[in-house]
Amino acid sequence: MEYVLLGNSDLRVSRICLGCMGFGDPTIGQHSWTVGEEPTREIIRRSLDLGVNFFDTAIAYQLGTSEQYVGRALFPMQSAEAPTQIRILEIYASQDAYQQHLATEHFQKYKQGTLHMVKSLSLPTMQPLDAAMMKQIFRKQL
Repeated sequence: MEYVLLGNSDLRVSRICLGCMGFGDPTIGQHSWTVGEEPTREIIRRSLDLGVNFFDTAIAYQLGTSEQYVGRALFPMQSAEAPTQIRILEIYASQDAYQQHLATEHFQKYKQGTLHMVKSLSLPTMQPLDAAMMKQIFRKQL
């Protein structure tokens, strides 16, 4: 995946942005062709596996259900030791659901394809991202 700077910021985003207009409750809103929450999670999970870190959604998409689905699939966290390091974590319904994801073919392909890049592995202590910190992290460079 190629990454570029977003506007005048120091934020690196994937050159490919996943448009989320097709996500949302198909029984409400203006489009009946949107996909529900579980397909949304699958698409986002696959996008993350491929290196996409740039998602476009809006409150107007399916009366806000697109943002709700995306928000539940992605959960911003910050490192307790280095607050400017942000991780996007996936939320799973259970440990079993997480184990099922680890066993999927696309995850195993990703794991084997990136294993040579891992120099060390540590599990940092994470905490929910503070709204005030967002302004510091995503500020424009002058």
